[in-house]
Amino acid sequence: MPIVAHETNPSIIDRRLWVVAAIPLFFLITALIGTPPMTPAEPPDALLAFQAIGGIAAVFLWVRLDARAKGLRVSWMLWLALAGLSCIALPYYLLRSRGAGGGLRAIGWALAVFSLTMLAYRLGSHLSAAV
Repeated sequence: MPIVAHETNPSIIDRRLWVVAAIPLFFLITALIGTPPMTPAEPPDALLAFQAIGGIAAVFLWVRLDARAKGLRVSWMLWLALAGLSCIALPYYLLRSRGAGGGLRAIGWALAVFSLTMLAYRLGSHLSAAV
């Protein structure tokens, strides 16, 4: 059962929102940096690895801050799943930490952030290729 004793701490809530807001910005910037010498569909392997690691790191940071705010312990198995199976582990965590209704709303927000991230990456690729 989730414990919400620390949920009212505004500094933790602010940090979680900053992490979420930084994800689309991160992909926009990396797309702008990595696209010019090639077509938008062929970013360099090093950039793809950097984006993958950066995206996973952002999810890890958000889960860490959120779990601390909610007073939850995240198992090592969930940490491993977040690295390789984020599309399953993140919804599981959101449902576990928020219940059915809150978890479904959080999954909706996560999908919206993912969509915004992909749009930001696409925009960055097109802007960079146009230069």
